[in-house]
Amino acid sequence: MTKEQLQEYVHLEKLIDQGFAALAELRSRAEKMTGVITGMPGAAPMPDHIGAIVAKMEHIKQRIATYVARQEAIEKAVETLPEREQHLIRERYLRGKSWDDIAKAMHYSHKHLHRLHSAALQMLAAVEPGDPLSPEKMT
Repeated sequence: MTKEQLQEYVHLEKLIDQGFAALAELRSRAEKMTGVITGMPGAAPMPDHIGAIVAKMEHIKQRIATYVARQEAIEKAVETLPEREQHLIRERYLRGKSWDDIAKAMHYSHKHLHRLHSAALQMLAAVEPGDPLSPEKMT
């Protein structure tokens, strides 16, 4: 597990949120078209458009599942750390907190916090990254 993979966690969260927003938009479009398919007067049938929307939705769901799996792999790697290091890495990379906030919350100097961070990264380097973490999987 690398620092770059840890930093990816917050980006994955944004991609997941964007995926859910896209799903909601596509679902809304499909619902607006269902009146057309059920025979409401004044509109031509549009089953090809519904099929295209459903296909897009399935693609988005697959991407979201990939992002969630990658986040879970990161979380699993962090769980291998001792409690103190785990807390530091979670606060910094999974919750996006600043060094100042973490130092205050943990009652450590910046110097000690960075030593602890360095040790945690070395421990994580020994963790074998799972398949969901490989950079070529991200789209």
